[in-house]
Amino acid sequence: MSELLLFSMYLFGFCFVLFALIMGGVGIYGIAEEKRIYEEKVIAHKKIVLRQQREREEEEIKARDKAVGGG
Repeated sequence: MSELLLFSMYLFGFCFVLFALIMGGVGIYGIAEEKRIYEEKVIAHKKIVLRQQREREEEEIKARDKAVGGG
């Protein structure tokens, strides 16, 4: 009977350690995934800002050329 109790305690301990390792891995994966998604959003935002800046510069150049050209 005591051997069965000792075996069940070892099994419980092993399961607890395994569960803790799995949950730690899931947590680390979640953090990495959130970081990846955030970086993708930052890159997309920067692309939009650069595109808008280029469009504004092109409009300013056209307006300046039109003003200098007289029409």
